[in-house]
Amino acid sequence: MPSISVKASSRIPFSGARSFVAHPLVVNMIGDECAVYLRSVSHSSPGVELSLSDAQTPGDQLRFYTKERVIRGLVYIGDQLAGQYEDGITVEVDGALSEADHDFFAALESGGLLLELEPGRQSYARPLEEEDAAFERTTILIEKQQLDESSIAHELDRLLAYGDSWSAVQLARTVGESGYEPGPKLATSMALAYGLQGDSGEAERLFKIWEDEGGIEAARAKYSLAMMYARHHPTGRLDDHAAGRYLQEAHEILTDLEQTKAVVYETVFNRNGYALLLFRWGRYDEAASLLEHGIAILGETEWDGQLHQTVLLNNLGRVYGALGRPDDAERTLRQAALLDPLFAEYWQDLASFLCDHEQLEEAFAAATEARKLDPAITGAHELYAYISERLGRTDAAVDGYTAAWTLGSAQAGLALLRLLSDSDRHVDVLEIWRRVAASLESIEDRSEAELIGLEAASFADPEIDIFDNLLALQAKYPESAIVTENLMAARSRIS
Repeated sequence: MPSISVKASSRIPFSGARSFVAHPLVVNMIGDECAVYLRSVSHSSPGVELSLSDAQTPGDQLRFYTKERVIRGLVYIGDQLAGQYEDGITVEVDGALSEADHDFFAALESGGLLLELEPGRQSYARPLEEEDAAFERTTILIEKQQLDESSIAHELDRLLAYGDSWSAVQLARTVGESGYEPGPKLATSMALAYGLQGDSGEAERLFKIWEDEGGIEAARAKYSLAMMYARHHPTGRLDDHAAGRYLQEAHEILTDLEQTKAVVYETVFNRNGYALLLFRWGRYDEAASLLEHGIAILGETEWDGQLHQTVLLNNLGRVYGALGRPDDAERTLRQAALLDPLFAEYWQDLASFLCDHEQLEEAFAAATEARKLDPAITGAHELYAYISERLGRTDAAVDGYTAAWTLGSAQAGLALLRLLSDSDRHVDVLEIWRRVAASLESIEDRSEAELIGLEAASFADPEIDIFDNLLALQAKYPESAIVTENLMAARSRIS
């Protein structure tokens, strides 16, 4: 098992991770497709062409990456390293890992990489990497209140542009502990950082600071609060009607302001947010009208053909689909994908639509593009596998389900077992059914996986007593309908 020594400081998020990925045993094994997944760690742009989303710059960012999305990419890196180091890697830690480092290494392990974290000399007193040193300097300046709010907000925006909400939240906490009273720009950047880390309560508190101040800042705060209630709060706190009230209040403010470029921009995306709610409420015609109007406005601005327009186009395509306008839906979804051809989710949405409308060959091509562009998306692999299965391409389906299962989709593992069993690939079933069953949460799914494993075992060994094994399964899973059904069928055959 190879050993890597890393230097880390608990005060500096991802300091250990940066040290790890810089090691030759790691950096030489990570392909170009993985470089974008490490932006949150390296704080640098990879030397590859980026999608419009990944190419966003600080201060002009529309789409932000959540903690979960970043972890998704790190899990994929873990999967790739696991293929290179089957026996795993020993990591000797000189210093103490930060919370972000623990999340980093946990994600690699979720991808299948075996890691042994061992304490080193515990002597790492000062950061050695330039990015680590810069973070420490920024922290000290904030603690001494020697950094102005504009500079702090710019640094938070820079970190968030790379997807590093861990470091952004740590700086935001330091701001709160150091006596600052953040203005609207800094409060917004801090709130975004907390929200992306899943702390929607603190994000809401920060947005509310400027909710009643009037002007465009109040409209922005209300829009952000609306999105918290529409998408980002825990399930129990989601409230579309509260989101709708905030959006309408913000829209009233914007309508009364001078129609500057900033106000027009905020108005377009306010209405895009309200279209989301209309879509959920089944008011598709109204949603389509708002999106069409917004796209037309953006078409007359510097955002024509940019990320901002693709967001509305993709949303409009989904609305057209719900309206029963398949030609318009396909045209609009394709337009979004072609404007940002390196953004995998647009190809995935197009593939899903085409599959639903029985255009399987075109769906297969779009799904293939999605999983190629972002192999960390389990949903893209699952969709590719499902379409392949519909087309009778068993090997491709097995490949897709395997990729999704390896990256953590337990349901993909169950779909894989079903496909292998239906294809009489019983030896393959025997290799994986126990691991699949262990990953499934529901009793019904787990019992089905064990049932498929029992069937495969009976083909490998005809002497196995199926009936006795079914009785044992029923005793283990007395509430499983599928086990009961198979046991009744076995009884009928015996009688």
